[in-house]
Amino acid sequence: MKRTFGIKNDQFWNPAISWTNKYKNHDPAQGEKFFGSTTFLAWTTDGFHFTQAIRNVGIIGGVSIVFPRKVKWYWYVRDYVINAVIFGMANFTAQAIIK
Repeated sequence: MKRTFGIKNDQFWNPAISWTNKYKNHDPAQGEKFFGSTTFLAWTTDGFHFTQAIRNVGIIGGVSIVFPRKVKWYWYVRDYVINAVIFGMANFTAQAIIK
């Protein structure tokens, strides 16, 4: 018996088939389903990328406000952007080296 926890959309949550959501008619030969679906908007196309995006926002946000201090709100935004860039560069470097 398959446990679904109330979620029955395999096309979104099953990584074996959800990767095809990025492409027109689920066919890579037909190109992107919409602008950015294979790059910066990939997190909107399947459960794997969606949950990774939520995880990354939490990690970067947590690191940005781990040391509370009395500063203007935009300092937190600046810290978040700096941390996001560092996180992205480290992630890209690690994936480029591993592949």
